[in-house]
Amino acid sequence: MNWLKANGYSLAVGVTCNRYGNDRVLALELVSLSDLLSPRDQAWWDGVRVGALPTDLQALEVQVHPGENEGPDRLGGYYMEMRKGRQSFRRHFKPSTLSQTLARPLEKLLTDGVITAEDEYDYFLTSRPHEELDHKRSIGHVQATARMEPLVFETASLAEYLANSEELSGPTSKQLAAQERESKQMPMFVVDDAWQDGRELARLGGEDESAAVATGRLFRDTDSPEVFVVIDAFLRAEFAAEEKFSVTFSGDTWGQVRTRLEQRRRRLNRPHEMIVGSVHGHNFQPAADESGGRMCEACSILEVCSRSTAVASTDDFRWHRSVFAGQPWASLLIWGWNAREEEEWRMYGLDNATLAPRTVRLLK
Repeated sequence: MNWLKANGYSLAVGVTCNRYGNDRVLALELVSLSDLLSPRDQAWWDGVRVGALPTDLQALEVQVHPGENEGPDRLGGYYMEMRKGRQSFRRHFKPSTLSQTLARPLEKLLTDGVITAEDEYDYFLTSRPHEELDHKRSIGHVQATARMEPLVFETASLAEYLANSEELSGPTSKQLAAQERESKQMPMFVVDDAWQDGRELARLGGEDESAAVATGRLFRDTDSPEVFVVIDAFLRAEFAAEEKFSVTFSGDTWGQVRTRLEQRRRRLNRPHEMIVGSVHGHNFQPAADESGGRMCEACSILEVCSRSTAVASTDDFRWHRSVFAGQPWASLLIWGWNAREEEEWRMYGLDNATLAPRTVRLLK
């Protein structure tokens, strides 16, 4: 992957703080290769969905270009360009999609006492010559070869799937539906039995977290270039270490999942069924306040309770990005509880190069 069209330059995120004046740059962090994996996946999948790019990610040439200047040495964003022969697709991203890059200098500044949690900080995107940046602290120099199975799309009518399904209701479904229409996320469906299995497997650990992986198939619409995913099943993450606030997959976990997936492929004659996401349960209540209460004063009048454990943690995001890099169709489903002791779930999918809450449709 080429960092920038201009040789010898790299993208970097700078940090400033009001206490020191906005002209003083406290840290300058190199945007690493791993930071750009989600934007790359987003650009590739957007291109596939409109029929502009092939489905083989490894066959594409990827370039990163600086966006327009917003001020001296400050960029309003960057472009991810994907090419294969005459096929090409370009997608613009805002600096906010580089939150992973920003987290590294912020953590160091806080640890060193340069800034405090009460300080107001700002950040900006810039491009600088390689020699000005600290490459030793970058995490972008590890090389690995990913072996991905070739994508195979089954064909089906998206209109028929929409007609034979209904949007799953949830505490935030109305808000998400409006948000999803704006972002135009990829359609996602789940089989009724699979949805119930996913919920039960997420709750299986009692007070501890428990997990499962989602398996399903990719489809391309018969009447348009659009693609969509159908979740057919959830397979329990056996041999995983389950604790109250975490669940850890082992090598045996993944081995058992792949064995059961191969069995499904043969038994159901679905050779292209694959892992398409995960589910786990946050089987604990929101933390109580100093008086021991969980509900806020506005709880009796608010339609949606904002205090919920059905929220992905930073570790959840990191795990998903690590496991599902190069798989932008993958979803993260979490079952939790709100302060009203009501059961709640939240589905996440890739949107604007980050994991964001999304809706899902239940197949009748």
